[in-house]
Amino acid sequence: MTCSPWSDPEVLRSLRSTIRHLEKEVVSADQRLEQLISEDETYSTISDLLQTIPGVGAKTAQLILSEMPPAWQCSSSRAWVAFAGVCPQPFQSGTSSYSRLSRMGSRRVRAGMYMAALVAMSWNPAVAELVARLKERGKRGKLIVMAAMNKLIRICYGVIKSRKPFDPTLNTTPNIA
Repeated sequence: MTCSPWSDPEVLRSLRSTIRHLEKEVVSADQRLEQLISEDETYSTISDLLQTIPGVGAKTAQLILSEMPPAWQCSSSRAWVAFAGVCPQPFQSGTSSYSRLSRMGSRRVRAGMYMAALVAMSWNPAVAELVARLKERGKRGKLIVMAAMNKLIRICYGVIKSRKPFDPTLNTTPNIA
C-alpha cells in the first residue's frame, strides 16, 4: 500500500489490518463455496461438466453456478446471455445506427467471463472459429471478445441443459460466407 509521507502511522496500521482481514474472508468464502458445490451432487456434476469446456476452469464454473440462474429454469440460451449482460443492444442516434454491449446484466458474471473468453478464443475450437470469422469480416477487438463471451455463455448453457460434456464437433454455428 503506497502512502503519503504525511499519513498517520496508526491509521495505516489499521488499514493494513483491515485489508488482511478482508483477504482472509475472501479465501474463507471461496473455500465455503467450493465445499457447498462438492457436497451437492447436482452442482458437483454441473461443475465437472462445465470444466470440460476449454476456457472454463474451476473458478469460472463456481461463478456460473453462484451468479447465474439455473439453466433448467431458463427458456433459452438467449435469456442466459441477457442475464449476463453480454448481448448486443441496438443503439441509434440520428442517422447513426449500430449495436453495443448491453450492460443490463450481472457485472460480476461479465467480469468473470471476460478472462474465460480470452482463454477460449485460443483454446476452444467453437469460439476460435467465431473469432476467425469476425476478424475476417474486419470487426474490432472489443466486439470480438464480447462475441466470444456470448458464445462461451451459450456453450455453458448447452452443456448444463444437455448434461453432457462439451463436444466441439457439435458446433451448431452455420458457416455463413
